[in-house]
Amino acid sequence: MTQAATNASDLMVEMHNVNKWFGDFHVLRDIYLEVKRGERIVVCGPSGSGKSTLIRCINHLEEHQKGDITVGGVALTQDVKRIEQIRRSVGMVFQHFNLFPHLSVLENCCIAPMWVQKKPRKEAEALAMEYLERVRIAEQATKYPGQLSGGQQQRVAIARSLCMHPDVMLFDEPTSALDPEMIKEVLDVMVELIHSLGNKAAVDKFVIMGLA
Repeated sequence: MTQAATNASDLMVEMHNVNKWFGDFHVLRDIYLEVKRGERIVVCGPSGSGKSTLIRCINHLEEHQKGDITVGGVALTQDVKRIEQIRRSVGMVFQHFNLFPHLSVLENCCIAPMWVQKKPRKEAEALAMEYLERVRIAEQATKYPGQLSGGQQQRVAIARSLCMHPDVMLFDEPTSALDPEMIKEVLDVMVELIHSLGNKAAVDKFVIMGLA
């Protein structure tokens, strides 16, 4: 295998000449980004500079109008099957948690592995508890999102995303909706996860975060 081929296979996300408009507003202009396996990226910039839009384009939550995006070797096109394939390999944590309020913490974490990956309930629950332990929220497994603080809900959202074993993790300003005293607890959990995942030989994950 040539060096060039080896380097290409190491890339998890590629953005080449990506442009995005909202009407006449040119929010993303000629973006070039390459992220390798195991790499952690932080995207910084002022409010309105396009951080969230950049992240959301990676899994087609926003559609770019020009340029090429490739995730895990799969080119992002209008093909629904390709979009679904990319989304299965990409986990995302949103600013406002997006938990199902009528489901318990455990059920929130189990639903995608059961419905999308067709895992048996017991296997999905064991996986959910493993990641709830990692984010230090396992004791709240039977509670509902409305019974938790904002910081606790965000930790559940992180565990829920990790339960799908994604190759890529996206964090879209994960602390922006939290009270100041809760920001540190979520950031501490994220740092611990990055180190623990990064120490595993077969882990291909990278973290990309939008920070105001």
